[in-house]
Amino acid sequence: MHRTIRRTLVGLAAGSVMLLGTGVAQASTQPLGDNWTLDSPSNSTTSYTAQIQQPINPDGSSTWPAKRGVLPVQFKLTKSTSSEVTFESIYSDADPSNDYSSLTYSPSGLTIENLTVLKAHYSWLQGTPHGGSLRWTVNTDLGNLHVYYGNNPNFVDESLATGSGVNLLDAPAVNDLRFDTSGIAGGTFYDSWNHAKQLLAGQNINWVSLVVDSGWGGDQKLNVVDATVNESTKTMPVSTYSAPVQTNEPDATVEVVRYNDGVAETIATETLSSAQGDTGGVFRKVDGKYIYNLKAETLGKGGFKVYMVIDGQRVDSNPGVFSLK
Repeated sequence: MHRTIRRTLVGLAAGSVMLLGTGVAQASTQPLGDNWTLDSPSNSTTSYTAQIQQPINPDGSSTWPAKRGVLPVQFKLTKSTSSEVTFESIYSDADPSNDYSSLTYSPSGLTIENLTVLKAHYSWLQGTPHGGSLRWTVNTDLGNLHVYYGNNPNFVDESLATGSGVNLLDAPAVNDLRFDTSGIAGGTFYDSWNHAKQLLAGQNINWVSLVVDSGWGGDQKLNVVDATVNESTKTMPVSTYSAPVQTNEPDATVEVVRYNDGVAETIATETLSSAQGDTGGVFRKVDGKYIYNLKAETLGKGGFKVYMVIDGQRVDSNPGVFSLK
């Protein structure tokens, strides 16, 4: 009996997102050169760290009279970025962008008879082969040929002869009925390489993809090192991280929280004004610092924490802490 296999390959638009201190998977299409393209989630992160400056002490010991007048709030801001390259099919969350990944080669003038190498070096980080992936998909005008990793007949586990580094078009892997021609006229699920070539005789190959997309049967995540189609090998891009650097790029607003008797109260931004012209809670950028003049007497007495807010999200690191009495 044939097992049920999900075989999908869809295109996703490129995208990116910037959040504070967290990574969010976005569908991305990345040309890699040499006719290769990577379609996979891309976890891109921009992280900000704020550091309060004098006259507010960084240790939270600052105390002033409530009638002090103007209280300058000054921050320095640093930014770091990272990009995690993933090859995964994750269905345990509600994010559709990480449901599949593919590494695709688009050859020129390659016919099915001349296809001799389908090979990838990889390791499983989560899950196992199941439900039709990990696999190679070969697209022709007559339909798709799927070539499964793993051991015949269920292809749900791997051995040294059917996994990473193995050319699936060479012995011993090619001797198993791992070729799925059921989407081609005259084909069948368990098929041989010789019969697949007969069905597709003379057909040009439009593209060849290494695919993982069966996370619906349990999350799948791999570290793919490289993939090879015939003489073309593509190494997967690596994750990147930049060290924190000081920045004055993003606009920022101020958030002030007052604590009295253990009760936290966020002070309305429209009230955070001063005679020096700082209104609406928007920081000024001066000499690499973010500056906002608070009018202390409008805040009242209590303990206070003041934060930077970027893109609607609070930068929680190193707020300004002070007391007015």
